Amino acid sequence: MKKNIILFFFIIFIFSGLIKWLPLGGDPTVYSLIVLMVLGVPYFKFTLLLKNLYSILFLLSLLLIAVASVSYTDASVAVWQKKLIGLMLGVFAFLYPVLAPSVFNDPSRFLRVIRVIFYVVLALLLLEYLIFGVTRIIDDPPEKFPDYLSLGAFIGLGITASISSPSKYIKTGVIILGILILLSLGGRGPVLFLGIIFILRYIYVFKKVRGLTYLIYILLLPLIFLMGFYSKPIILESIIPRFSTLSFDGDVLRIQQYLHSLQMIFEHPIIGSGIGGFGNSFYGYDIYAYPHNIFLEITAELGVPSLILLLLFGLASIRKVFSTSLSSDQHIIWLIFIFFLLNGMKSGGIDLLRLITPWLGLIIVMTSVKLLTAFKFNNTSTKSEPFIKTTKIRVATEADWRHIEQQDKDGKQRNSSN
Repeated sequence: MKKNIILFFFIIFIFSGLIKWLPLGGDPTVYSLIVLMVLGVPYFKFTLLLKNLYSILFLLSLLLIAVASVSYTDASVAVWQKKLIGLMLGVFAFLYPVLAPSVFNDPSRFLRVIRVIFYVVLALLLLEYLIFGVTRIIDDPPEKFPDYLSLGAFIGLGITASISSPSKYIKTGVIILGILILLSLGGRGPVLFLGIIFILRYIYVFKKVRGLTYLIYILLLPLIFLMGFYSKPIILESIIPRFSTLSFDGDVLRIQQYLHSLQMIFEHPIIGSGIGGFGNSFYGYDIYAYPHNIFLEITAELGVPSLILLLLFGLASIRKVFSTSLSSDQHIIWLIFIFFLLNGMKSGGIDLLRLITPWLGLIIVMTSVKLLTAFKFNNTSTKSEPFIKTTKIRVATEADWRHIEQQDKDGKQRNSSN
């Protein structure tokens, strides 16, 4: 139970931006950090940390460059704090599972916690639609309500985790409902990335024709549901204009941001413009902005060496995946990492690094610790044999004593005759 609580608050920590609009009387990120430290310290072990020292050194070196850039550049006065804190939280999100491997060594338990949280969020979003309509989330959201990018990322996580649900009907219904909400939000990126995730999952699991049929069913059935909702104009008013508008204005702006970040890299290839400097460089004043690609942003603001460190950190963390036979639930964790990596290349920033790094920490745990889930997946017994086998102790009866005495007499007679 205690481990489930830690996993719950770890998810809250990663996606704390989703609940900042709630009247909690403080920052949920701080609250979750305190809970994680108080409950997690008894589980801390440094063995796995020392075995993956290269990954940690690469990540900490990137953090040191970001801290140093504040002193040697004046690219940002106010924005750099948010990005630097976000980078620090990303480092913590990676280190925590590595420090507490016994909490994270069962991916099925972690996925179950994610599914429970996702089902609650999905029910609340559905209730929001039934009462206010989908467009309120986009056009008139409550104060500090998460934007469609944050919601889309979390829904993508929930859909991917739902693939591991033991119930085929719940899994199918939740995936369809989640994709419908993504379409309503205009989340083109998550929908595209989920398509890639489904294909990768198909390659891993399904070996027969029925697997391909199920894949097509998952991908096409939401369109059939949309046709059923044709009488609801608010659905079409939300989805069709949303996608057509984003496909032109949003893409033009992002292309401009990509090109500008490349120009920044050519101008300052070694040290970058300084953390938080993209907004000042692109818009002309100190504003929070990013080029919607975490690799371009890190390279533009912190230089090419920082990009190399980030890539080395990622490669060092996943190096064992390709030589390890992953169980079904472990493969889902791997797919979640791929989803957030793709999302970071389209809509991510330095301060959102904590959406990517925790899954790298989990990958290190699941490729370094022998898990029982792999045996469960193969439908074999998970009951381990004791290291020292013992036999049941039986109290000697009167007949036993007579038998022992007779053995002693026989032994004495043999000795005397010899």
